[in-house]
Amino acid sequence: MKTFFNYFSSVKLEMKKVTWSGKQELIGSTVIVFVFAIILGIFLWFLDDTLLGPVTGWIYN
Repeated sequence: MKTFFNYFSSVKLEMKKVTWSGKQELIGSTVIVFVFAIILGIFLWFLDDTLLGPVTGWIYN
C-alpha cells in the first residue's frame, strides 16, 4: 500500500515540473496539424485516383 501512495506522490511531483502550452501555441499547433491532414488527404486522393484509376478500369473492363 505504501508503494501505491509513493507512486502517486511521485506523479504529483513530476506534474509540477510540466510546462503547459499557452493558448496561442495550442491554436497554432492545431492549425498546423489540421492543414497537414488536409494536404495529406489531398495527396493520397491524388495518388489513389492517378495510380489506381487505370488499374481498376483495366480490371473491371
